Amino acid sequence: MVKSVEWSESSDDPGAVATITLLREQDKLSLAPLMQASPLNRGFVPSASYAALLYVNREVNIDVAIMPADFKGTPAAGDWMNVFHGYIDSVESAAGDNVVLSCRDLAAALIDTYIEHERVYNMAYDTTMVGARIWSPLATYAVGEYVVPSDGKRDASQFAYKCTAITTGITDTAEPTWPAGVGATVVDAGITWTRKDALANPATGTVETTVQIILNNNLTSPPTLATPDGAIGWTIAWFKQQREGLLEALRTLIRQAGWDIRYRWTGSAFELATKEFERAAPTAVYTFSSADYANVRSAKVDNSTIRNAVTIIY
Repeated sequence: MVKSVEWSESSDDPGAVATITLLREQDKLSLAPLMQASPLNRGFVPSASYAALLYVNREVNIDVAIMPADFKGTPAAGDWMNVFHGYIDSVESAAGDNVVLSCRDLAAALIDTYIEHERVYNMAYDTTMVGARIWSPLATYAVGEYVVPSDGKRDASQFAYKCTAITTGITDTAEPTWPAGVGATVVDAGITWTRKDALANPATGTVETTVQIILNNNLTSPPTLATPDGAIGWTIAWFKQQREGLLEALRTLIRQAGWDIRYRWTGSAFELATKEFERAAPTAVYTFSSADYANVRSAKVDNSTIRNAVTIIY
């Protein structure tokens, strides 16, 4: 029932997209999500409960096997390769005789996540580099979390405070007067804050470690950042991460070093990974052997993806 599959990505977009066109009905089989009697929507078990086969946010994989035009057999397991892994964004079941799926790759989960709390990252006293939130009224904290005073209350030494005890765990309506001296405490409604060492500037946190901590702070099941091209070799000082889209924040950090971050195939799976842009074109992108066959419908070269200048501030 697959009629066509298209997928694409570019260096300017945060991830890959795909469009899958399926035949909606064939005999008594229907892929329309609202057709409850369709065997496809009951797992081919008539007594089973209705469960649409196609639905928004379901994971989707595209695997292809490229075979010679005169191939008559069945592709072997080793002939198949995974070219797209992501989520269904929309299901259009009234596209004529078809059902059309619009999909985004795994980056969709990051794109749709919004950073809700401002935090300060790369504080030298914090060996785990957990981002400290900016103090705000009527906010909920747990023991062990860090906070830094708001901009108007922060002193020149840039100290931070750790939640060492709670009753309600909720801050007051007004910001407390922050005490001086390491180890000093202050009660902030339902929270007791203890002053920690000053923030060092610059700290020595690598950008990859900072990205991972930001992922951990904002996702329930964060992916592990892969670095197939090696370390970027860039450390960053402490900074305040503002409220914005999660992937947008990560791309801002990585692209300041002239690299990229996206879901890419790393040899066994699609992983969230850093990528160093190629500064010199390889001698050959792909070589077609005599056993390959391709019906070339378009062949063009353009400069829209070329990046030939970068400014590094250190």
